[in-house]
Amino acid sequence: MSNVTVLIEKYGIGHAVAAVEKGIVIDFLIDPLTEADASIVGSIVAAKFDRHLIGINGTFVTLPNNKKGFLRGVNNKQVHFVAPVYVDTYTEIHKKQPVSTRLILKGRYVILTPNRPGLSISRRIKSQIIRDNLCDTVSRVSGNLPTSCGLIVRSQAKFANESDLVFEIKEKIHQYSLIFDTDFYEPKIIIDPPKARDRAIVDWFFDEPYSLVEEDLCFDRFGVWEQIAKFMLQKVELKNGGFLIIEPTSAFVAVDINTGSDVSYTTALQTNLFAMEELPRQLAIRGLGGKIVVEFAPLSKKDRFRVEAQFKKAKTKARIECDIVGWTKLGNLELQKKRDKLPINQVLEKDQRFKASN
Repeated sequence: MSNVTVLIEKYGIGHAVAAVEKGIVIDFLIDPLTEADASIVGSIVAAKFDRHLIGINGTFVTLPNNKKGFLRGVNNKQVHFVAPVYVDTYTEIHKKQPVSTRLILKGRYVILTPNRPGLSISRRIKSQIIRDNLCDTVSRVSGNLPTSCGLIVRSQAKFANESDLVFEIKEKIHQYSLIFDTDFYEPKIIIDPPKARDRAIVDWFFDEPYSLVEEDLCFDRFGVWEQIAKFMLQKVELKNGGFLIIEPTSAFVAVDINTGSDVSYTTALQTNLFAMEELPRQLAIRGLGGKIVVEFAPLSKKDRFRVEAQFKKAKTKARIECDIVGWTKLGNLELQKKRDKLPINQVLEKDQRFKASN
């Protein structure tokens, strides 16, 4: 039985959503306070293609509200042509917004894949009986799928009612028609970006059953805001007396591991392992990504495998995708994580309750 409680309360233009396990926040999503601060990340938009630059192997595009984007790689679109693109990652305010022509229509139970036909069912669904039942359900609506469109059945579909699964597939087919059965002449948002509550429904999978609490002030009742305030700070205390310093910059996220007053090698190794256990949760809840550089407390080359293994185990538990790029000549570990959330300090810096934390 799951020990997770999902808390939802109204906040800003939408909601704040937290997953709490045994009193500890393990994931967090939040909408901005005002529409002016809202992001288009997660949306599908019609973009106007501008010039292609061979030197940087990319094309500038104009997005809705005259925002500028950048499409990496070669494209065959003419200048001023308007076509749908997917806005899939956050970036710094002074940089062009990355976009992709690889579109996906993601739901809790299925993912529609335009221009990538085929049917697949998540390998996490082991029961052949459940797989056969899902195939039967999908086959009854797959005739409505466009010939160039594929369908991925996600692992959470094994918990879905048949009617809910069919409804979501039809909803995604309708979204497909909004994208590909319409001619666009200017930049506009076609599919709105998901807000925090909707994104939690789509992305958060916990062992069944788990508790759900959706009411005003539930964050105060469960002590969530007090925990979130600590994620606004650069310093993270570890359980052995060591600590992390997490400093986002415009180029990368710097992570500095410190032992505190005890500088023995045994303590340093223990601190490094505790830091690797905690870092994935910190990155997930803070909404940090991009290039991440970790500077360790004294660490010998023979122990690098241990800290890598600890990080891999912890990132699986924290349910984040973060690649280990490798070690630098100076002994720092380089990581790469998709910027899939708006950093919470950008959302909460305007909230009076958290200004003191900054």
